[in-house]
Amino acid sequence: MIKVKKLTPDAILPTYSHPDDAGMDLYATETVTLQPQERKLIHTGLAMIIPSGYAGLIWDKSGIASKH
Repeated sequence: MIKVKKLTPDAILPTYSHPDDAGMDLYATETVTLQPQERKLIHTGLAMIIPSGYAGLIWDKSGIASKH
């Protein structure tokens, strides 16, 4: 089990979009516009404890990434 703690009142807990999804969606607590090839830290307002033997991976949304 992954323990999740809200660090800010506006943080949204991760959710599954569909029952069969392997991963959960994360939500930002800020609106950010990125320029091509730009990288920034995006705050989620969350802290997580990922157990030994597990990994936390963050990927862009495939639909958004393929269209822009």
